[in-house]
Amino acid sequence: MNQLFRVPFSSIYTSCSVPTKYYEGTYIRVQRVEHGKVLKNAEMQYSSFKQAVFKSKRITAKRNNKHSKLKETELLKVTQSHTTETTMQIGKLNASHVTAFAEEPGMILKNINKAKESKVPGDSAALKPYEMQYINEKFKNCVSCRSITGDEYTINKGSRRMQLLHPFNMKLQAETTNPNLLPLLKYVIKGKSKGVLEKDLLANEDYEDTKVFIGDGNTENTYDELNRFLLDFNTTDPEIIEKDDESMIMLSFIYMCTHCGLVDEAISVLMGSTRRELHADAFNILIRVLAQKGDLGRINKLINRMKTRGIEANSETYALYLYCLSKTEMANNSENVNKVIANLMSMGIELNDLFQNTQLSSEERESILKLIRHVSPFFEIAPHIANLQSSCPLTAEIYKKNSNMKAPLPNFSKEQIRKCVEEQLMMERDVTVKIKSVLNEDGGGTENKNWIHLRKFWSDKLEDAFDKQYKILEREFGLTNSISSIYPYIRSLPRSMFLDIMLMEIQNLILSSATYSPNTFTLYIRLGERVWNRYFANTKTSDPENLKKMSDIIEAYCNNYANPTRPACNLRQNWQFLVGDCPDAKPLTEKCIVWPESIKRRIGKFLYGIIFKGTLIPDTSRNNLRVTSDVPGLYIVLRYKLGKLTEEVKFHPKLLKYFDQSNIRDLLFDVEQLPMVCPPKPWSEVHSGGYLFLHTNFVRFTSMNYSSKFYDKVPTESFYDIFDGLNALQSIPWVINTKVLDTAIELFKAGGSKKVNVPVYPSRTETPKMRAPGTRVSKADYLKHMKLLQETRDAYGLWCEALYKLSLANHYRDKIFWLPQNIDFRGRVYPVPPHVSHVTADLYRSLLLFAKKEPLGKKGLDWLKIHAVNLKGTHKKCSLEDKLRYANEILPEIMDSAMNPLTGRMWWTESEEPWQTLAVCIEICNAIESGDPENYKSNFPVHQDGSCNGLQHYAALGRDELGAASVNLTPKNVPQDVYGVVVGIVEKLRQNDAKRGLEIAKKLEGFVTRKVIKQTVMTTVYGVTKYGATLQISKQLEDIEGFPKELVGEAAFYLASQVFRGLEEMFTSAKGIQDWLVNCSRVITNCYRDTVSWITPLGLPVVQPYFKVKGFKGTVDPDPRKQANAFPPNFIHSLDSSHMMLTALNCERAGITFAAVHDCFWTHPSTVDALNVICREQFVALHSQDILKSLSTYFISRYHQRKQLPKTTPKLGLNVLRAVPKTGNLDLKQVLNSVYFFS
Repeated sequence: MNQLFRVPFSSIYTSCSVPTKYYEGTYIRVQRVEHGKVLKNAEMQYSSFKQAVFKSKRITAKRNNKHSKLKETELLKVTQSHTTETTMQIGKLNASHVTAFAEEPGMILKNINKAKESKVPGDSAALKPYEMQYINEKFKNCVSCRSITGDEYTINKGSRRMQLLHPFNMKLQAETTNPNLLPLLKYVIKGKSKGVLEKDLLANEDYEDTKVFIGDGNTENTYDELNRFLLDFNTTDPEIIEKDDESMIMLSFIYMCTHCGLVDEAISVLMGSTRRELHADAFNILIRVLAQKGDLGRINKLINRMKTRGIEANSETYALYLYCLSKTEMANNSENVNKVIANLMSMGIELNDLFQNTQLSSEERESILKLIRHVSPFFEIAPHIANLQSSCPLTAEIYKKNSNMKAPLPNFSKEQIRKCVEEQLMMERDVTVKIKSVLNEDGGGTENKNWIHLRKFWSDKLEDAFDKQYKILEREFGLTNSISSIYPYIRSLPRSMFLDIMLMEIQNLILSSATYSPNTFTLYIRLGERVWNRYFANTKTSDPENLKKMSDIIEAYCNNYANPTRPACNLRQNWQFLVGDCPDAKPLTEKCIVWPESIKRRIGKFLYGIIFKGTLIPDTSRNNLRVTSDVPGLYIVLRYKLGKLTEEVKFHPKLLKYFDQSNIRDLLFDVEQLPMVCPPKPWSEVHSGGYLFLHTNFVRFTSMNYSSKFYDKVPTESFYDIFDGLNALQSIPWVINTKVLDTAIELFKAGGSKKVNVPVYPSRTETPKMRAPGTRVSKADYLKHMKLLQETRDAYGLWCEALYKLSLANHYRDKIFWLPQNIDFRGRVYPVPPHVSHVTADLYRSLLLFAKKEPLGKKGLDWLKIHAVNLKGTHKKCSLEDKLRYANEILPEIMDSAMNPLTGRMWWTESEEPWQTLAVCIEICNAIESGDPENYKSNFPVHQDGSCNGLQHYAALGRDELGAASVNLTPKNVPQDVYGVVVGIVEKLRQNDAKRGLEIAKKLEGFVTRKVIKQTVMTTVYGVTKYGATLQISKQLEDIEGFPKELVGEAAFYLASQVFRGLEEMFTSAKGIQDWLVNCSRVITNCYRDTVSWITPLGLPVVQPYFKVKGFKGTVDPDPRKQANAFPPNFIHSLDSSHMMLTALNCERAGITFAAVHDCFWTHPSTVDALNVICREQFVALHSQDILKSLSTYFISRYHQRKQLPKTTPKLGLNVLRAVPKTGNLDLKQVLNSVYFFS
C-alpha cells in the first residue's frame, strides 16, 4: 500500500534494499549458488556514514549447470572518474565480514573470512555497538515514501514498491506553501516532497509559525490495485463460496468458544478438523487465550498443527508467541528470542509489523517490546502513519483549494459534548430504548390489565421454555462438540437479555405484522441479527477500562468536530489522527467477527421455537366454561406461493384483540433504529463508522453472503472518497420542527386525514370478510375481497408507521440529533435509522430542520418563497421570476396557513407536498414577522431537484443535444418539462392511430395527461419493463373518473407502448446506451457465467447481487434476466450517487451545510446559489471523463481473459464489449449556465 512512515534502522537493514543508482563509495556483490541456481544476489554498500542497505532478488539459472555449493564475492569501487570490478570465490561471507571490510578498506578478499565478529546481543547484524547506535540515530529521522522524489527499490515482502530518500544529502525546504496542510505533517500525507522531515519538526505541535514545503499535492492513481483485485475476484465459484462460508463458521465458532470459556472444546475441534477451510486467524484466537496463561506447550502444538495443514503464521501469530514467551522463564534466554525473530524475518515479517499490523492490548505491546529490547536494546517502534488522502482524480482538486470548512455545529461546549456522548453510550449499552407513544404521551391513559397480566405470564413461560431448551442444547454440545452447534452463541449472553429480546420481538411482530403472515426465514435471520447486535454491544461496553479509552477518543473527536478553527482536514482524517495517536485504541476499533448468516438463522429458529411454546393465551371459548386452557398465540402455517411451500407465522385472533385493547404507553426500539444524540463515528474502514459501539454495515447487504467478504478484501484506500462523502452527510445535525409535529399529532389522534395523507386509525377501516365456509365464490368476488384485504393491510401498516415516526419525533423534539448513513451496493446513500429521516414521505420530511442556523441574507427569503411554489406543484413550467411573483401574490394564503394550519383557509392542503408546504409557510411567516428578514436566522432546508436526473445522466453520457435540451442541461428562459414533451408526442401518436380507426386510441381522447404518464417516464430510465409501465398507467387510469374501467388494461398497455416510442424518439442516445449495457450484461452472464461489475467514478466497486441458487449444494449462478434488466438503472444510480457525493465533498470544503435525498439537494436558503454553482461544476467534471469508454475497457480486461462457456463465440462477446455507443456534440459546459438543471 502507499504509506508514509519513518524508517528505523531495523526496517532498513532487514528490508534488504539498495538504491538502483550507484553513488560514490564501495559496494560488495554476494551471490549464493547451489546446484546451478543463483539463489541470492545481494549488493551491499558502506558509505562514510556506515549505512547498510540491501537489494535482494532471486535469479533462476539453467538446470543443466551443475556446481558445488560456493559463494562468489564481487567488489565494485565507484569514484567520480571510473569504476573497477573484481570477483573471487570465498568459502563464507556474512554480515560481520562485511562490517570488517567496511572498517578496514585495505583488507583483501581472501582474508575476509578471518575477520573478527562483533555482535550486538540478539541482533543478526554484526555491527559494532557504537555503529548500530550511530546508524539508529541517523535513520530514525528518515521518511520513506513511494511518491517522494528518490530512488526506487523492492521490498522482499510482497511486490510493494517504494522509494528511499537520501537522508544525508537532502534538506527540508522551508518554503511558503498552503498553511492549511501543515497539521497533516504529523501523519505525512502522500505527495511529492523535495526533502526529509526532520524529527524536531514532526515533534513540533505549534504549526502556526512554521511553513514547510510538502509538494504540490499531486497523487498517483491507485485504481490499478483495485482493478487487479476485481479481475481476480470470482463471485460465482461455488467452491470459493463454500470455503469462505466454512472458514467464517469455524472462525466464529472458535471465537465464541474462547469468549464463553470453552477453550478446551475449541482446541479439540480445531486440532481435529480435517475438512474445514482454516485460516491463521482461527488459531490466533486460541493462541491469544493460551498466551495470557503462559501455556507455551499447547501453543507449540497449535503452531505445529498449522504447519501440517500448510497454514502460514502471520504477524499476529508471532506477536502472540513472543507475548507468551515473555510470561515464561524462557524469556531470559536471548537465544530463544533470537530464533523467533529470525524465523519471522525469514517469513518477510518485520519487527514493526508485530505492532502495526496486529490488534494488541497495551499490556501485550509492552511485554513484547520489553522482550525485543532485551536482545536488541536500540529497537524503536515506528509510529503508525496512515495513508490519508484519496487518489481519485475527481477529488484531487478538492484538497488543492483553500479550505473554508466550518464546524457543522459551532458553539457546542465541551460539557454539552460530554453529556451527549455519555447519553449515546448509555443507549448503545442498553441496546433497546423505550419511547412514549404519542397516543399516551401525557400519561392519561392506562394500559389494559389483561395485557399487563399476559406479558408477565409470557415472561414466566418463556423463561421456563428457555431453561429447558438451553439444557438440551448444552447436552447435545457435550456429546457432539460440533461447530454447527449454537450453544457457544447462546451461552454468550445472560438469560435476562434473551428474555428481553424475545418479548420485544413479540411486540414488534404484532405491531408490524398484524394483518399479514411473515415468512419464518426472514423472521429467524432478523431475530438472530438482533442477538448478534446485543452481543456485539455487550462485548464493546462490558470492560470499563476499554470503555473509558474509547469514550476519551470519541470526546476528543467531538471536540474537534465542534471546533470552528479545527485543522483543514476532513472528519475521517481527524479520526485517524486520534486513533493513530493512541496505540491502545486499536483493539477497540478492530474488525468484529460477524456471525455467519447460517448461524444467525439457527439462533433465530431456536428462539422462535421458545416463543411458540411460551406465547400462550387463555382460551374460554369452549362451551363458555370458566375453566380455561392455554392455546398458542403464534403458530406456523404452510402456504403455497410461487410454486413453493413456505412457512409463515400467524396470530391467534384473540391475541390481536388483547393487543388492540392494550392502550400501550411505551414502544420499544433497537438503538440502530434511532438517530444518534452525538456526532456519529466517522467512516474510516468498512467495519468502522456510524454508531459508536454498535456494528453498522457500510453497505446494506443483500442476502448473498459474499457481499461482506467482498468489501473486506477491497483496499481500504479505495473507499476514502465514499467514506468522506458519507461523513460529510452524516455530520449534519438536525432538530424537529415542533409546530409541524404538533399539527400532525393532533390530526393523528383525531383519527387521521386522507386529504393530507395522515393514516386513518385501523379500527375505522372496514375489515373485509369472505362468505361462509363451503359456499362458492366467483372469481370477481374473490379478487375484490383480496383487493380490500390488501388495502386493509396497507392501511394498518401506514398507521403503525405513523405511530412509530411521530412518537420518535416527539421523543426528539427538544434534542439535537444526527443520522448515521451508509450506502447500498450501487453507492446510493441512506440514513441508517429508518423512522426519523429525510429519506421518507412528505409528512415525515416536513418534521426535520437543520440544527445550525444561518442568516437569510439578501436572497434567502426569495428562495423560501420559490420553494413554497415548487412544493405546490402548479407552476412547474414557470421561470423563477414568475414563481416569485406568484408567491408574493398568494402571500396572504401563506401567512394564514402558517398561523392557522387547521382552522384557517388551509391553502397548504391543496399542495402536492402539503406538509412540507406547511413547514415552509411557517418559516416564511417567521422571517417576515421578525421585522428584519435579511438578518433572520433560518435553519430551514431549501430543496434543489434534478430535472428527471436519470435522463440527465443519459443525455450527458451520449452528448445528446436534443435530449439534453429537454432535461435542462442547456440554458433556457423557462424550465423544460420532459413529461409535457412526452405527453405531446404520445398524444400525436394517439391522434394518428385514432384517424386510422383504432378504437382504444379513440377512447383515450382527453385522458392522456402529464399525471398519467409521469411515473412511467421517470422509471423508464431506470429500466422499467413494458409490463411494469402498464401497471403504473393502469393505476393512474383507475383513479380517473369517467374512464371506462373495463378498458383500463387495454388502454394502459397501449399508452405504455406509445410512451416507450416517444422516449426513443426524444432520447436516441439514451436508448442506444441502454441497449449496449443490456447486451454487455448478457455477454457477461451467458458467455462468462459471471455477474456484472464495474467501478464507479469515485472508486466504489459494484457487483450486482442477482443470483440463482441451484441444487442441494447451493451452486450459485448469475441470474441473466435480472442482471440484464437491472444493469442500466443500477449503472445510472451509481453515477447519480457519485455526483451527489462530489457535491457533498465540495460543499463541506466550502463550509456549506448539505443534505440530499438522492437527486434532491438540501441547503440553507442563504447558500442555495453557492450550492447550485458546485452542483453544476461537479456534474461537468464527472461527465468530462470518458465513462463509457472506461467501462468498456474494464469489461474487456475483467471478463474477456476468462474461459468462456462452451457453445459461445469469443469474438462476438468481445465485439459487444467493445461496441461503445457513438456520442453526439453536446457541449457539457453549457450545464454551468443552465438555471433549471437543478432548481
